[in-house]
Amino acid sequence: MQRGPLRAAALEAPEQRPAPLTLPERLPPRRDLNEPVAASGSRPLIATEDLTVVVTGIDENRRAQLGVATFASVTGADFAWTPLTAGSVGEDGAITLHCVTPARVDIEITLSSAAQHARHAYYARQQLTAAARRDGASPTVTLAATIEEVIFELPESPLGQACRGPWRLLRIDDPRWLPQQLASTGIYLSGETPSMLSLGAGRYQLQDPLDPTRLQEFAVPGSPRVVLSAELAAPRAALR
Repeated sequence: MQRGPLRAAALEAPEQRPAPLTLPERLPPRRDLNEPVAASGSRPLIATEDLTVVVTGIDENRRAQLGVATFASVTGADFAWTPLTAGSVGEDGAITLHCVTPARVDIEITLSSAAQHARHAYYARQQLTAAARRDGASPTVTLAATIEEVIFELPESPLGQACRGPWRLLRIDDPRWLPQQLASTGIYLSGETPSMLSLGAGRYQLQDPLDPTRLQEFAVPGSPRVVLSAELAAPRAALR
């Protein structure tokens, strides 16, 4: 069967055009938007509080090499670095610094050799909680620093009979701490010349990164010379 062409449907509804847009109306003025904006730097973007930091135990030879950092405990934000040379030295040798820290947050105060080491590779650390500063008074934090040069040596053994590393260096009483020179590679000992590190007061541990049960503990101050034990220095191939 053949059919003829289909007929187009008839338009029953007339064409409807959209209503014209209304002209925009100006909003009523707001007084707070008409006030002049303060010049940049005339007031801080966040609330701040003054903090006095007293550093003890630092001899004159080290003073120019160290500084104090302050930053938020949780986020690490609002970092500020103040060298010890910017402080005043008392008759007892204590160094007093005046710092500005963010308000209403817990903050960390650390003593280190450079700003890039202040978050982890520090010699001393204190935390000041926000609750301790609610009375509005300017608090004082004391950093009692004890820095000791520690020499690491291999035990006496025939050539090639001792493992030269690496060993992981940890701080038992402060898991956040990391050694600034050896954070990623660990300690290697040549057996010919000893290795020396500057460490702050604390309890430390040398550890085999492949077998954490192989370890050796020492404390600072009191350990100017650390000789690895025969068990820790034994070659790993001999332990298999």
